[in-house]
Amino acid sequence: MEETRININDYEPSGAGAFGESYISKNNPNILLKLYSREREQMGYDEYERACKVYSIGVSCPAPGELVRTEEGLLGIQFHRIVGKKSYARALGEHPERLEEYAARFAEECKKLHSIHPEPGLFPTAKEQCLSHIRLDKFLSDDEKKGLERYVNSFPDADTALHGDLHYGNIIFTEDGKQYFIDLGDFCTGSPLFDLAIIYRQTCLMPEDFIKENYHIDAATAKAFWHAFVPHYFGPDARIEEVEAMLEPYNTLRSLALEQSLDEYRPAIRPSLQKMIACAKLSHNDELLAQYRSLLPVYDKMVEVIPGMLRDFFDKKGIIVAAVEQRVKAEDSLAGKLKLKGGKYRNIYDITDVVGVRVITFYTDDVDKVASVLERLFEIDWKNSIDKRKVHDIDSFGYLSLHYICRIPESSYTMPGHPELNKIRFEVQMRTVLQHAWSNMDHDTGYKSGVEIPKVYMRNLSRLAGMLELVDDEFSRIRRELNDYRRRVQTLVASGNLDEVLLDGDSFKSYLKIGPFDALMRRIASINQAEIQTVDISSFLALFKAMGFKTLGDVAKLVKEYSDAAYQIACFQMGITDLDIISSSVAPQNLCTAYILKNGGGKAGLKKMFDILNGPSDDNVFIADFLMEQARDYPFMNK
Repeated sequence: MEETRININDYEPSGAGAFGESYISKNNPNILLKLYSREREQMGYDEYERACKVYSIGVSCPAPGELVRTEEGLLGIQFHRIVGKKSYARALGEHPERLEEYAARFAEECKKLHSIHPEPGLFPTAKEQCLSHIRLDKFLSDDEKKGLERYVNSFPDADTALHGDLHYGNIIFTEDGKQYFIDLGDFCTGSPLFDLAIIYRQTCLMPEDFIKENYHIDAATAKAFWHAFVPHYFGPDARIEEVEAMLEPYNTLRSLALEQSLDEYRPAIRPSLQKMIACAKLSHNDELLAQYRSLLPVYDKMVEVIPGMLRDFFDKKGIIVAAVEQRVKAEDSLAGKLKLKGGKYRNIYDITDVVGVRVITFYTDDVDKVASVLERLFEIDWKNSIDKRKVHDIDSFGYLSLHYICRIPESSYTMPGHPELNKIRFEVQMRTVLQHAWSNMDHDTGYKSGVEIPKVYMRNLSRLAGMLELVDDEFSRIRRELNDYRRRVQTLVASGNLDEVLLDGDSFKSYLKIGPFDALMRRIASINQAEIQTVDISSFLALFKAMGFKTLGDVAKLVKEYSDAAYQIACFQMGITDLDIISSSVAPQNLCTAYILKNGGGKAGLKKMFDILNGPSDDNVFIADFLMEQARDYPFMNK
């Protein structure tokens, strides 16, 4: 790397750290010089290289300038100086009353960093760095190193951007709200838990005099900052003790890195190291179960998030399903599976059914509709997905499910601190209600007893399976035919070919949409300039059928031939009143009244009409009598 010679006398000292000093240029106050001690020169090269890469991927940090060397031979880096900046640690010392605000802002900045995924190979991984520290540590035996290497290799891989030395002294901000990451020599990729363990360590596990000297706050304030930070980063339901337990091995590895780099034996971390080594000695199946336990919080979140995403989409698109079920595979169930075929799985991520979701539909046609929803919402692992409907045996009706293996894309949902949520594959089974019922019954009958079933009973089960498959297909066929019928009815209604349309619930509903009684209703309302109150008139279907009507053409003929009579009834009843609100049912009721009277239905016919419309009642006799008396004066009755 090219270096520029400088005179240190051209710079003003501005501060000191553990591995060097900082200066401000006397000639250009916008230049900050970070100077490294001789024994930390390689650290300077590493930080310069990484700072340039970090800046290039868009992380907010001071722009790196030249690599320089003083006349005394000390290596340094020039950075663009951020004027008027404060670290969160410094700001917290000056304004402890703003602790909650600072913790929220600090957490938000950490989450922004951990949402970045650099190009593979651009930075070393945190696991690689840990393994390097383990191999170089002279206080560990060869067996201990092997055990720790195995433990670290069991960590889930992740491509998340990590600061590598993240704490409240290494994010600075200015009065205008801009924030910057500094001290980027340990920048790497991996699980955010590596970064979070450092924040936990620097706030809660360091001696009080260290915290005061380096961060200018007391230990109680530092710990309170951590307690405020956790819910802002992990979510309001995060439990402090669970988070800290999760971070313990990462914190131990950080201490081990310091032991190696400082060449200083640290007895305090030995119990934790031995615990990690003991875990590493577990059998392969035990190791998979240990990984399963460590991921249980993520699994629990997934069975909350995935069904929610599905139900929201179904609601928006008007897709009706019978049920959405979910479960996390129980540990004893997983252990049983591993006994049978644990050798085929390298790690817990190879097992695709730890998280399972089942969508149960009413009709076979809807299974493919649900599948298309999954293809929109999730990343599908097509290689491991299977359509059991196409490969089933003759007696396998209950296992006709469509199975998709999926992942949640980061664009849809992420879990702070747990990028593995977007790596874990899960299984979604799609089947009908009948397929689901048969699967449960068959499992209970065929497997639960543990006794081989005689062929005669297997044959009977197979016959039932076939019957249920036929029923499932018939339900779907009937629905298709009903939908086709409804479409034909709507077409005929719209075209006016009403004599060809049988009178039933679907056809009458379509007919009402064209407002067959509206013109008459407006004419009646004009008698008193009344307002029309719209009500449901679907109950007239039963009345029309009782009157012998067979098609919509019969109803249309009623409207055409009896509208004047219906209007005369309304005039007679409303003409001497001041009614200003009338029901939209008046028009069809008056039409039916006129039809019954004109065709000799008399009192019995009128009573039957009101029994159908309003329910049987003695009052209906009185109303029928009243109408019969009025009928003598209706003009249409005297023609």
